[in-house]
Amino acid sequence: MKITNAMSRQEKIAAAIEVEQKLKRITRSGMIMGGFPRDVHYDKVPKDIDLYIPLHRFPAEANRDAIADRLFAALGQTGRRMLDQEALDAYGNIAPTSEAFFVYECTSAGDQYQPLNIIFKQCSRAIECIHSFDFDICMYFMDNGPNAGAFRMNDNLVQVTSAPLSDPRSIQRCVEHWERIQRKYPQAVLRFSTVQLVNNLPLYQALFEGGYLNEAPTREVLSTEGQISSGDEVRLNTGTPVGLEAEFNRREQEQRARDALAAIRARAQSRGAGLWGTSFLSTTNWVG
Repeated sequence: MKITNAMSRQEKIAAAIEVEQKLKRITRSGMIMGGFPRDVHYDKVPKDIDLYIPLHRFPAEANRDAIADRLFAALGQTGRRMLDQEALDAYGNIAPTSEAFFVYECTSAGDQYQPLNIIFKQCSRAIECIHSFDFDICMYFMDNGPNAGAFRMNDNLVQVTSAPLSDPRSIQRCVEHWERIQRKYPQAVLRFSTVQLVNNLPLYQALFEGGYLNEAPTREVLSTEGQISSGDEVRLNTGTPVGLEAEFNRREQEQRARDALAAIRARAQSRGAGLWGTSFLSTTNWVG
């Protein structure tokens, strides 16, 4: 079912899961990521569907053509393989110029679903593609519903990732992408980390000249404290790099620990002093 403004958020999520399940019947190695799950998560209408598939699963062109045809057909659509330069122009920010990747775009979407795009990219698992996305707000994926693999738009903050960009065309694509994001999420603002700062100065300069930054990009302006999020890692206060998936799992584990502690406190309070005493449980900081 095509997602529309007339749908509630829960209806949008149900329609997104329907799409995901249809595509997973064809291949379970692919994963929907980027703007589609992000927009559904925030109750907006997505423009299209980007399905990422590890290139090594379909290394031969004939196999890629065949699986792409089946995926398009599952949604009642037709598509074609983009020429190499077309793919680079449309998706060049997700892969180094030396890395092979292939894109199939929808040519006839019909009215049942959003248009499908299929990206075959070099990675061990599809989820790894999320590390190469240019803005944190795009780091969403479908896993029986929209999930944030690395970011949620807490405090109306979007932080630029630190994927190094120096090619003028890549920088221009990134600026245009931010323009589209800001139109859909006008409350979002840009902030930067100092990770790979030197390589990113051309991008920051272009964003400043486009009016998206209030101050010119200098080391002093870009310096931040606390947790610094980047495109392929999270650096904690110690400066220790932690993989995004590991960081995501760590946060989930901490939340489960907090929930368990809250349940223990609730049971102890309902029983009185209990085994340890409510005063001990209510004042001890088990989880930092």
